Amino acid sequence: MVSITVRIPEGLKEKMNQLKDINWSEVIRRAIEEEVRKARMREASRRIDALREKSNIKWDSTKVIREWRERRK
Repeated sequence: MVSITVRIPEGLKEKMNQLKDINWSEVIRRAIEEEVRKARMREASRRIDALREKSNIKWDSTKVIREWRERRK
């Protein structure tokens, strides 16, 4: 595992020091992982949108859902 340095205001550091039972490394690690996950999802969404624009197929999700519901009846 690698280490990184994060700069925070002194006031925030003092508040963090008061909360001794929190593993701040884990909190930061999870926050970074979440941001990476969100960024990957945004990129995937952009790619999907680009592929849809290239295709000439006009897909209407509402219409498809209605068709599925009708089939179940």
